[in-house]
Amino acid sequence: MAVPFFFSRRLTLVSLIECRTAAGRRALARRFKARRRAPALLTKRPFLCRVSALLFQRSLLALALLAVSARGQLSDSETRGRQLYDQGIGADGQAVSAVGGEANLALPAAFVACVNCHGYDGRGKAEAGSLSPDIRWETLTKPYSITSPTGRRRLPYDASTFFKAITQGLDSTGQPLDATMPRYRISPAEAANVLAYVKQIGRTPGEGVTDDTLRIGFLLPIESTLIETAGLDQKILAACLEDVNRAGGIYRRRIELTAFNASSPGQLTAQAMLAVLDSSPAGADPELAQTCEQRKIPVVSLFSEASGQVHRYGFSLFPGVAERARALVRYAIKHGGGSTQPRVVLIYSEKDAASPEIKFIVAAVKPLIALEETAIAAGKADDAVLALRDTGTEIVLLQGTEADLAAFSASAQRHAWEPLQLWLEPPARAVQTSRRAFTLSTNFSSAVSPAEPTAGRQWASRHGLSMRDLPRQCMLIALAETLTEGLKTAGREVSREKLAQGLEALCDFKAGLTSPLNFTSRRHTATSSVYVVPCQFTPGKFTGEWVPID
Repeated sequence: MAVPFFFSRRLTLVSLIECRTAAGRRALARRFKARRRAPALLTKRPFLCRVSALLFQRSLLALALLAVSARGQLSDSETRGRQLYDQGIGADGQAVSAVGGEANLALPAAFVACVNCHGYDGRGKAEAGSLSPDIRWETLTKPYSITSPTGRRRLPYDASTFFKAITQGLDSTGQPLDATMPRYRISPAEAANVLAYVKQIGRTPGEGVTDDTLRIGFLLPIESTLIETAGLDQKILAACLEDVNRAGGIYRRRIELTAFNASSPGQLTAQAMLAVLDSSPAGADPELAQTCEQRKIPVVSLFSEASGQVHRYGFSLFPGVAERARALVRYAIKHGGGSTQPRVVLIYSEKDAASPEIKFIVAAVKPLIALEETAIAAGKADDAVLALRDTGTEIVLLQGTEADLAAFSASAQRHAWEPLQLWLEPPARAVQTSRRAFTLSTNFSSAVSPAEPTAGRQWASRHGLSMRDLPRQCMLIALAETLTEGLKTAGREVSREKLAQGLEALCDFKAGLTSPLNFTSRRHTATSSVYVVPCQFTPGKFTGEWVPID
């Protein structure tokens, strides 16, 4: 069916809307008296007019949405405005100042940043007994007077009155705003940047978000020895997320997993990722965490940073290596059964001697007990075992490559030496360990039924994956489920900030075979304790002990 000829000429959007009603069609027909076909078409074919008007309106809406999607990234002015809105930092990189309170006290803007009261979405919130208003531009500019929750009436804002509001504390009618509203000492150019950012809040999709896709990054390690493991990790995570996609995705958006190299953090910006998954066994990558912190990109990792440093946008399921070492040593001191001051030695591979993880482990354990160190050279496990046995070592803390630690364990058994062994990483099942060897089970609860690992193997078979390392792969499933739950909690209008808030809201979340996971705004490691178990155990038939993380 052809669109009426006059729709392409002189016909405004108002006219199109008018022609959807009988009165509107008659009024529009009178305007087109000079055109013979127009009145007859308008009066005798109302259905055609209504359909044409509706199609035209939807076309305009589609064009607007395409324009928004095409933008994606913030402009320079909006970016500078966001910096001031979020952090109180001006275009020159310096903190701006503001006057606040009834006493007009001068305060750094970082303490009264817009986001603190109005939120990242601009909708406002209750803060310290004061209700902050919705400052989204479509709310501020509604073409009629507004009555606030406090009873104040105001007119629509424009650029001029907006500038007065943030610099002089006056509303659109010239009345003083609440005393809790800071008056910022900023230039007109900086105020224009804030206005540019406020205008787009809630209008443009977040970075890494399109109408039908959520783009998630996956960190690939630089070390060649970890590439194969990371490749399997990526397949498992992709399979988990594909299950979500097949079930309809997250609010009808597909999750797209994109791998990037740790040596190329620029890909985070180039590919506009919403969040990053990090499965590194060494814990969250410090450089990646710092980069993502600066760009406000949530990072969800299996383990926290070895240094124990906490980031606003960093989330981990399990504690890092230093915290795990402290928990194991506390367990050993309690159950060692030897002297009150046992000799404790940290064993690690010689090639890891300069590793930051070793330094962090030593720093974490030494406040608890005197700790010595021994590096194992390749092929020299017997020498290390004999030296430690002859000096009366009672407890060994093991951190290193699987091959070196397996050789150390086998040598200890050959020489009939049974110290209390504390494995920071669970040994492979093929490794023969003594009855006095313990490790941490961060993924299993204290009562895992045999049916659950079986279900895990069935899931892996369905996706064509091998379950060579069941505990680790269960942790990866939990990692994917934690991300998807955070995305659900963030809502349809998801953004990086809303995803961070969604993760912080997870409470007693049961992901896979893990114990319940809990995040808060102050704690970004989901588990507050670890489960110490014998190295050789059968799921469902072992008992262990929970040790809190301090």
